[in-house]
Amino acid sequence: MPFSKPLLAIIGCIFGLIVFAENSRASEKVEFTQEELEWIRNNPEVFYSGDPDWAPYDFSEDGVHRGISKNYLDRLSEITGLKFTYIRSDSWTGLKKLFQEGKTVMVSSIAKNKTRERLLVFTDPYLSGEFVIVTSDRSKRIFDENDLAGLRIGVIKGYWITDQLRKRFGRFSYVDVPSIPEGFESLDHGEIDAMVMDFTVAMYFIEKGNYSDLKVIPSVFEEIEIHMAALPEYDLLIGIINKGLRSLTPVEKAEMRREFFEVSLQSGIKRKYIRFFSIGLIALGVVIIFVIFWNQSLQKEIRSRKSAENKLIQANINLKSKSESLDKALGDLKETQSQLVQAEKLSAIGQISAVVNHEVNNMLNYLKASIPPLKRDIRFLMKLPGKSLSEEEKKELDQVRIEAEELIENLEQGSTHAGEIIAEIGEFGKEGNREKRPSNLNEIIESSLKLMAQSIEEGIVIETDLRSDRIINGAASQLKQMFINLFRNAITAMGSSGILRVKTEDSTEGTIKVTISDSGRGFHQSDKEKIFEPFFTSNEKTGGTGMGLSIVKKIVTEHQGQVEAEGNPGKGATFTLRFPEMPV
Repeated sequence: MPFSKPLLAIIGCIFGLIVFAENSRASEKVEFTQEELEWIRNNPEVFYSGDPDWAPYDFSEDGVHRGISKNYLDRLSEITGLKFTYIRSDSWTGLKKLFQEGKTVMVSSIAKNKTRERLLVFTDPYLSGEFVIVTSDRSKRIFDENDLAGLRIGVIKGYWITDQLRKRFGRFSYVDVPSIPEGFESLDHGEIDAMVMDFTVAMYFIEKGNYSDLKVIPSVFEEIEIHMAALPEYDLLIGIINKGLRSLTPVEKAEMRREFFEVSLQSGIKRKYIRFFSIGLIALGVVIIFVIFWNQSLQKEIRSRKSAENKLIQANINLKSKSESLDKALGDLKETQSQLVQAEKLSAIGQISAVVNHEVNNMLNYLKASIPPLKRDIRFLMKLPGKSLSEEEKKELDQVRIEAEELIENLEQGSTHAGEIIAEIGEFGKEGNREKRPSNLNEIIESSLKLMAQSIEEGIVIETDLRSDRIINGAASQLKQMFINLFRNAITAMGSSGILRVKTEDSTEGTIKVTISDSGRGFHQSDKEKIFEPFFTSNEKTGGTGMGLSIVKKIVTEHQGQVEAEGNPGKGATFTLRFPEMPV
């Protein structure tokens, strides 16, 4: 049935208005922020990849990227000034490998699922489609998804719809096919009975391959939304692309789809439907005309908002100035905090200086006492005649040799022990050594207790139960300071007598649990939430800085750990620390 001249005139007027209005809107330049413009200057070329067999959305032809997504990227390149460079993949699985190897940072068309959302950031959806069942006239009659039971259903590994089918219809029989084109071949040859896919993709391949005996059946699966996506560190790129996508007009979007939908419209649509399509088009045109006039009324509102926006920009400049002042104050605060942390460490060194003094003096006295007998033995050896020795002289020579060896060994051990203690204190006193490496908590605890040994009253008993054999990723110097702060806290709370228990164990959650408990004075429940605050102390007589437990909390947090405190007055306190195990 031919079109009437009035009908053609109406359609022409409608489309003329649409094109004029939309092209006028498209002429507005997209405004990017200073940060976005700087990103574009620093990253002029973006490497991307796509599914090689998902026509007409995304496909590769003789190594060249084609499809609706390619048309979108070409237009986005004009809008943003970015150059999008295609990296070809052989399959959907191969595309994931390109991401892993760092050869591509973006995919041009992809549907969301929970797993992908953990790995990628997505643009707004720029295409959508509905799923249908594609089957052969040779297969049994299919009316909905439930009729697929007992049939061989072709699926492609890694596709969103494949995961949905297996999740919702696990009882069905599935056959893996390498790609959509090969799936259609298998369907045409009777090797599988059905496939579930996007309607647009199905119509494209049916008509391109001239599969006259294949048919399309509606399904109840939800609509699929198609996005572009990139690695998380390229979230700024996603924001830039979203601005470009939002600037596109319906006419531009239709033009980008046109070349791939002409094939579908040339066959399969009967002439009797053209009239209904025309009527629908007229109705749509009326709605669009209404929207155009409504849009004009919005222009005034936009102009008034731009005036308000200029005022906001000026306010933002003022805020930026204040922000810079706050940044300087924050820097000064961090410097003060660093000095307080070092002051707490020096306070600990002052308390254990008696250890160093006692130990080193003992060793020096021992070394001095070893020198006279060693000199005597040397003089004896020098007086020996250069001839054969008598039996008595030989016995005396053996005794001197044994005594000299023991003295030399004692000198070596004493000097080594003194060096170790001095090295321990020196390492502990260093500032800013925060490099993390594989660390054994048991060894750090034993080293910390060794440093505290001489400052512990005789009436205090140390009980250790170090069972954990796991390794954490930690800075040994910081961890040692953390444990010394906890031990000092416990020893101060117990006074001249008590029991300090230290235990490590592995938990089933993949963490290492450290428990430090004492039989000291404990603390009130009202203080429980405050004990980790800077400068808080429940005993002013100790003369500490009040930073000990605050530093403990800070170090635990920097190691992705947790710390809890429990206690009651007169019944002691227990500190429980948990650290994640270092992955193998």
